[in-house]
Amino acid sequence: MELNPTIFYSAFNANLANTSSTDSELLLYLCILPSVVGITINLLQMTLTLFVKPIFAFIASCVYFIVGMYYANPIMISNYAMPVRGKVIGIYNFSFSSGVSICLAFCIAAVLIGVYRLNKMDIVNNA
Repeated sequence: MELNPTIFYSAFNANLANTSSTDSELLLYLCILPSVVGITINLLQMTLTLFVKPIFAFIASCVYFIVGMYYANPIMISNYAMPVRGKVIGIYNFSFSSGVSICLAFCIAAVLIGVYRLNKMDIVNNA
């Protein structure tokens, strides 16, 4: 089963950038990569709550998403959550492998920073 470009255009009002793309590539760009980006942003937001109040971490993640919508920069991982900017559908040619590798690097950095911060915090107050 392959995706017909005319059906895709009538459903989403967008052209496929690569008409020879397979269903597995579309699955990666439409389902997997946005989920990985969401998990990464969530992990970064939870790490940020170790330093600031949760509302400020939420506002920072929202601002990061909004900035990513206006600037097509590979370091803005919110670009990888938009299939229109992917190599298969869009015009910016963001690849799946670079998106996953950047998300993985951000996740590792968030975990390391979180572990460092938790080791420095006084969680149990011995009174």
